Amino acid sequence: STTIGLQLYYYGQTGSGKTYTMSGGIGADVPSQQEGVIPRIIDDIFKEMSLVSIPTEFSLGVGIENRINLRSDM
Repeated sequence: STTIGLQLYYYGQTGSGKTYTMSGGIGADVPSQQEGVIPRIIDDIFKEMSLVSIPTEFSLGVGIENRINLRSDM
């Protein structure tokens, strides 16, 4: 059994487009050019899983967390 872990951190100024870059457009009919990083990674994972030729059981968990650190001393 092999386990592969991935953590992706991103940061930037408020309003700079982080959420859009990571998530992309909203809706089922979003063109591939407007998909964010997260949907593209998930698509790639499933494509790679479909290429495995021997019977294999996969377990995939995904969590997304948005942390906002608002400092009162600024």
